[in-house]
Amino acid sequence: MRNWKKLALPALILLGPFLTLMSCQTTSAADSSVIEEVAEETNDTACAGLKPETRTSAEFNALSEDAQELLLLWDALWADVCE
Repeated sequence: MRNWKKLALPALILLGPFLTLMSCQTTSAADSSVIEEVAEETNDTACAGLKPETRTSAEFNALSEDAQELLLLWDALWADVCE
């Protein structure tokens, strides 16, 4: 009967991580829907804040070539991500 103490300690040591892993793997559907909703709102807010300004063709042509290229790249990147 004295041998049960030798077996109990390793069993208890292994039981802790096992229970921790089991508790980490249980997520509810409500949690994932909330996460998706917050991600959508965050993305919408970021897209609204990063939208390039609308310029007339005269304003655009008045800019340097580097600025024009940068604005065209910004607009293309924004459209790829946000539209």
